[in-house]
Amino acid sequence: MATTFEQISYMLPAVLLKVGMSTDDGQDILDVSVQTDGTVFISVYTPRSDDPEQDEARPSRGCS
Repeated sequence: MATTFEQISYMLPAVLLKVGMSTDDGQDILDVSVQTDGTVFISVYTPRSDDPEQDEARPSRGCS
């Protein structure tokens, strides 16, 4: 019997994003910085299942 999994997603304020999380479209969050004016900058990486070499050379996710 096959097991099916229900996708779970949720919304949260950008200031609560952390390195190591991923977005609902599968991008890995690599860096989050909050500016003094409250602007949030997020660096993301889109995993490349079509190019394993490039995916392996990606920037570090910053988590262990």
